[in-house]
Amino acid sequence: MKLKKVVSLLLAFAAALTVIPSGTSALDFSDIDYEAAETRVYEKEAASAEMRGLTAFQLVSDMGPGWNLGNSLEVNSTDETYWGNPVTTKAMIDAVAAKGFKTLRIPVRWDMHYTDSSYTIDTNYLKRVEEVVNYGLSNDMYVIINIHHNDIQTMVSTDSSTQTRVCNEMKAVWTQVGNYFKNYGDKLIFETINEPRHDEDWGGTSAYYDCVNKYNEAGRAAIRATGGNNASRLIMMPTYCASADAPKVEGWKKLASDNMVAVSIHAYLPFDFAFEGTGHSDWLESDYTSLSGVFATLNSNFISKGIPVVIGEFGACNKSNTSHRATYAKTYASLARQFAEQSIPCIWWDNNCFGTGAENFGLFNRSSLSFTYDSVASALINAYSGNPPYETVSSGEQIIFSGSSSCSGFGQAFDTTDLSFLLNMKSGDKLYAKYSSSNAPEAIFHKESPFEWIKVAPDSDSNGVAVWSYETLLNAAGGSFSGVFKFYIGDTGSALTLTKLYIPTGAAHTHNYNGTSSITLPATTTTCGLRKVCCSVSGCSAYKVEVVPKVTVTVEEDEIADFVERLYVKLLGRASDPKGKANHINRLKSGVSACDVVKLFALSTELANKKLSNKEFVTRMYNTMLDRNPDAGGLARWTAALDNGCSYGYVLQGFGNSAEFTRLCASYGIVKGSYTSPENRDKNANLTAYVSRMYTKALGRKYDVTGLNNHTGRYLAGTKNAKDIAYSFIFSAEFKNKNLTDEQFVDTLYQALFNRNADAGGKSRWLTKMKNGMTREQVFSGFASSAEFKNMVAGFGI
Repeated sequence: MKLKKVVSLLLAFAAALTVIPSGTSALDFSDIDYEAAETRVYEKEAASAEMRGLTAFQLVSDMGPGWNLGNSLEVNSTDETYWGNPVTTKAMIDAVAAKGFKTLRIPVRWDMHYTDSSYTIDTNYLKRVEEVVNYGLSNDMYVIINIHHNDIQTMVSTDSSTQTRVCNEMKAVWTQVGNYFKNYGDKLIFETINEPRHDEDWGGTSAYYDCVNKYNEAGRAAIRATGGNNASRLIMMPTYCASADAPKVEGWKKLASDNMVAVSIHAYLPFDFAFEGTGHSDWLESDYTSLSGVFATLNSNFISKGIPVVIGEFGACNKSNTSHRATYAKTYASLARQFAEQSIPCIWWDNNCFGTGAENFGLFNRSSLSFTYDSVASALINAYSGNPPYETVSSGEQIIFSGSSSCSGFGQAFDTTDLSFLLNMKSGDKLYAKYSSSNAPEAIFHKESPFEWIKVAPDSDSNGVAVWSYETLLNAAGGSFSGVFKFYIGDTGSALTLTKLYIPTGAAHTHNYNGTSSITLPATTTTCGLRKVCCSVSGCSAYKVEVVPKVTVTVEEDEIADFVERLYVKLLGRASDPKGKANHINRLKSGVSACDVVKLFALSTELANKKLSNKEFVTRMYNTMLDRNPDAGGLARWTAALDNGCSYGYVLQGFGNSAEFTRLCASYGIVKGSYTSPENRDKNANLTAYVSRMYTKALGRKYDVTGLNNHTGRYLAGTKNAKDIAYSFIFSAEFKNKNLTDEQFVDTLYQALFNRNADAGGKSRWLTKMKNGMTREQVFSGFASSAEFKNMVAGFGI
């Protein structure tokens, strides 16, 4: 999306220490095989490497409702807060996922982070992008990253040198990004580029459309060439401007045979309602008609030809019209789910802007971690639940309304000033309304001359379908529809949801969806499918789409029993007892995940009472969850994490997210699941090591778990930084009660803040300053503000 924002808030400070001595790198648990190649593993979140073998249609249909992290990582600055939004945190994405959004799109600008003219991306920025990607993946979301707002976005051209320059940059970026993320699973999706166009020409030409196809292919080919999971990763490729306009849609082409490609569309439509800040604010029937046409275009050009569609950006700006925006979101998603071949994911553009008028698309407040427009978000998310509410016909009916619209308190679920359907009715015709309510709906005529409201009860009402004959409607209108200004369908005192209003053009009937049924999208063990069910009435071509549940895998009980037995033997060091084993088998058979069952053993009182050394515990976890003995480096690093204050749950969390444990569970035919430790000390091992070290160096004792969780929790919440944590130890009552001399105080600061013994000259200078009146707080500030302290913080990678 094209946005220009003013500069912003203060950049959040994020720095901390590790326990590793100066000159060595941060903790790295890359000994675990997260796929058949060396893969980075970060303490915060271990990336899933699972590739489920889904088709593009299956994967896209599973993406559901989505949310854009707008105006953050795509800003035209190295500071992600430059356009006024706070630094993105895991708590933000956790809240978005908890609401029910299944897909996270992260627009990313790379060219602000090049380190040379060869388009080399700063490694620290790649790590930051990865950190935010993992926020989504840890919530089991699909995550999309792209090239967004790079200068090349507006360099669509017919000039061959310009095309070469853009293709070179596309190749350079996607080669680096592809290699960096090549071992991530299929829930990570790449989008070649955002809204490619020539300068600010949003119309384009056929030559420009061809150029976009060329750029898309340059990105696609570079991604595939990096290998690993990128060989079959879903790649999204936009039309010119990512537009849904017919000429641009028709100009989109794949230049290579690749079945794991989806078209990327941005559709803030109808434009006057959704995007234009001064446009109309009420959702109208004409808006519905217009939007229906957009989806028909996408179907005829892509879906029907075997190319899935992702609507990567959509939304309606705020015009103090929350209820109408909720209707828009619900209708939009309902239309997106109408197709039997795929359900189109729709990803709301949220730029965290909450004013009125153009560009104000915010739903979720990133500062308060709450949904300002909860009803709009809920309308979008709920529209993806259950069977699609939209029915499609190829002939045999005149559809006046199809979707979902609700009212109550004698309100109106449908209204229109387009009365052509009434004027074209003839003797014998009937108007059908499909609805849900405890009372039958009523038709309402609004006449202006003379002014009157005419309410018309249906001739018949059965099984949620109300029917009015042409004669009944005509008589109620006074023998002619010419004086009618507006037509409504309303409730009669009970909440009403209207899903369809239509006139059969063949024999009048209520649809019976028990006719021909066919699977149009096969379900898998992780994704639902789709089924097309036709009306059984002769001559009617109406059909509806139903969701096919995920495939349930039948697991052999003896395989489950073997898995449970290995937990007893390898973790507890004993054979199972019959009752306990049977309970665990039943848990796994009922759908409880392997991680949840392993937790009952790894965090059990029985194991704790064995008082294993940390090295012994890690060794048992390797044997149990990774089915191998530990390598020396891995054993040392995981043991160090426990020695420095992480809990057993930290190891369970890391091993449970590994590809090795995934494969082990697959060999037993059980669901792996995942485990996330609830303790603050397990959320960042390096931070925990830093705090643990303060206990040792400043207080001269081992940490206590409560204090460790409190200190790390405050850091993670943003209320303390590394300097604050050090201060809280050095000036604590416990420390003061040591009654240290000035010399002992300075020695402690060297150890705690510099991780070394004092040099004679430095120590002498500090003691002289203290003798001349410098306070201990001033001395501490000098240490904590020094280059040595800052370099140590920067070198430990927290």
